Amino acid sequence: MSNKKPSETTPNEGRAGADGVPQSDGLNRRGLLRMAAASAGLAAVGGTVLTACGGGEDATTVDGRKEPLAGPKGKFEAPGVTCFMTTENTIELQVCAGATGAPAGFSVQWMTCAALAANNNVWFASDDTRLCKASFSGNANASNWNLGAGTCVNVVIGGLNDADPGVSFTCNEPLTCDTCYVFRAFAHATSAKNRSDFTANRECTTSACKPTGFVDGDFCTRSQGFYSSGNASRDQMIACYGGDPTGAACTSAVNVALVTIGGGIFTYTWSTTGTCVDVQPGPGVFFMDSGLANLRSAIGGGGGSSFFTANGTNATSMGTGGGLASQAAALTLNIAASGATCTGSPAGYGAAVLCKFVAGDTFKNDGSPISAATAAALNSQTVSQVLAAANAYLGGNGTVALPYGLASAADLNELVANLNLAFDGKDWDGDGTDDHDCGGMTAFAESHLCKP
Repeated sequence: MSNKKPSETTPNEGRAGADGVPQSDGLNRRGLLRMAAASAGLAAVGGTVLTACGGGEDATTVDGRKEPLAGPKGKFEAPGVTCFMTTENTIELQVCAGATGAPAGFSVQWMTCAALAANNNVWFASDDTRLCKASFSGNANASNWNLGAGTCVNVVIGGLNDADPGVSFTCNEPLTCDTCYVFRAFAHATSAKNRSDFTANRECTTSACKPTGFVDGDFCTRSQGFYSSGNASRDQMIACYGGDPTGAACTSAVNVALVTIGGGIFTYTWSTTGTCVDVQPGPGVFFMDSGLANLRSAIGGGGGSSFFTANGTNATSMGTGGGLASQAAALTLNIAASGATCTGSPAGYGAAVLCKFVAGDTFKNDGSPISAATAAALNSQTVSQVLAAANAYLGGNGTVALPYGLASAADLNELVANLNLAFDGKDWDGDGTDDHDCGGMTAFAESHLCKP
């Protein structure tokens, strides 16, 4: 999060008065006369002390800088602010310069409507950390914020990016769904004019919250470990992709597509071969298509997560893709199994939506905290879209950046692993005894998976 202060021109101090004597050089006769007149004026209004600029914190200080609201130079016309579009976690504002333009850009301040009401409808002071502020400087190189008269531009509160020229802010967390926020703005000062007054308050409300709505049993997902070994996954794979369910004979067909991961530059694929291998340990015999057997071996591998550096066909390991590739293959099978007749699993897992991530969340107890930008990027993604993003990275041979601004391939691996485990629980009632085959929700699923 950036805490950069905007760079703006501050009005000149110590300007010469009408008599040619600098205003900061002490009192002359004309100055004494002016003081006397001012004293008389104050007495006429019952002794109330009036400030030259209208009083109040914002009359003398804006974001830590002294800026009079009015003066000999005049001031810019306040911009217009309207609510353009909202999501659960963002509010897109449209800011339009007035007739005098906003050549040095503008600033936006915001807080919740509830906080404003609780503060007796008075805005927090400019140096109060509870007040959120963003500056859009028109003086920065390659800036888009130097607005001409009547020119409009949109800004997304809750999704700002301080890599954009001229953008700085004090807070940028995703906004809370179904919540009223109040905004105000002003045009920055230049050497020719003082900053504008604040706009009137503009209230905008984020979109309604989408409840998760998911409960135990809505889906059945399986872990990487499930697909790599054990009779249950062996029997499910044969039911879905062909073979003798008793394992007594080799009856699978040729070239039945199983799993494809990666893509782009490098791809790993598995399909049936029509030939079988014995996968029964010990003296017994159980025949399985070699393509299925190789896929199970590859999923069972681990290693550091990275991208592919070669193609693979019915490989027995994930090569340089490591753990991330194994998790991506398992998620491919979980999505395919959702709603399939051969599994009986409830349909629609690929359309489940990631939600309610905030800055500081992690994918495991000792994981790296995610940024606000990563949280915003993940929210509203579907499970299928996460898989597609993982595949793009796997197949890009280092030319495709990690998705969602994640810090490492290990973090992406943990995210995909959480999606594989999301509905893998067997003990639904928490009594310590497995009472179902799968479908129990993890804490991750309860917190971060929502209905579309």
